[in-house]
Amino acid sequence: MGWLCATARRLDLFGPASAATGVLMMAGHDLLHDGSLPPPGVVEAHSADRTAILAARAGLNATALATIRRVILRTDPARAAAEQDADDLLCRLA
Repeated sequence: MGWLCATARRLDLFGPASAATGVLMMAGHDLLHDGSLPPPGVVEAHSADRTAILAARAGLNATALATIRRVILRTDPARAAAEQDADDLLCRLA
């Protein structure tokens, strides 16, 4: 994800804040996942919550926290194709 975000940054597809958020989001997208197979979306919701808490403690602003949550929730592989078609670049990279 670091390479993808750096490449997107070099191509002016997003700014430094989006690139950094992408790397943070990917680092947290399976945070504390225990390897079990819960129902779709459960792991993503748990990871989004925990990552947002840690990011808030680190001082990230509300916009970054919302982006982290939004993108992690969209990493659920069970999402419908029509929903995936509406994803922005950061979600598609994730």
